[in-house]
Amino acid sequence: MNTKTSKRNNYLDWLRVLAILFVFVYHSTRFFNLEDWEVKNLVRYEWVEIWNIFSWNWMMPIIFVISGASLFYAVGKGSTGKFIKGKVLRLLVPYLAAAFTHTTLQVYLNWITHDRFSGSYFQFLPKYFAEVFSNGPMFIFELWDMHLWYLLWLFIFSLLLYPLLRWLKRSGSRALDRVSSFLARPGAVYLLALPTVLLMAFGNPENPVIAEKSGGWSMVIYLWLLFTGNLAMGQEPPGQAF
Repeated sequence: MNTKTSKRNNYLDWLRVLAILFVFVYHSTRFFNLEDWEVKNLVRYEWVEIWNIFSWNWMMPIIFVISGASLFYAVGKGSTGKFIKGKVLRLLVPYLAAAFTHTTLQVYLNWITHDRFSGSYFQFLPKYFAEVFSNGPMFIFELWDMHLWYLLWLFIFSLLLYPLLRWLKRSGSRALDRVSSFLARPGAVYLLALPTVLLMAFGNPENPVIAEKSGGWSMVIYLWLLFTGNLAMGQEPPGQAF
């Protein structure tokens, strides 16, 4: 009988909880900053704007790094089908469920406060979905409005990185160990930020891949941060962190 027990890395859970709490506080204060938003307070404050700028500089990047660390434990625990099923249930299903429920209410508040619509919530729904579905198969990306984009892109990125991450956990484990040993050297871990710095400094802002941003950062950068979170766990003992 296999008596081996898995260890749950509670610090990753707590980092995730604190990061999501920070996101909640950030969005709660956006009613009062200078920038336009879904619903705004009549009185706005400059210090809240400074707080918001400070927040989005690191808020979503750290969430993607934490998500990448969790991927380290999810990859290789079962078949490819099991991995995909898990991501569908954990990410895609909540995304679609919230898109058809919570998001519609947020968009309704946005439209009535920005003079895009006048009427009741139930009068708004047919107009909203007609606009969303007019984009054909791309409607799934239109549904990410109002802060759900993270779930959708984490789902897509997880599937894109899965073959590479699975190889690193198996045939490429020696390569992963060498990278992890190098990153363990004093200061070496900061080199993981180099691709982000170079992209921000020299990337073409007109390139649609680079220009597509949510939460203040390019999707390419989020993809890299997700991968670096996985690399950072390369020498951790077996455990769970989902």
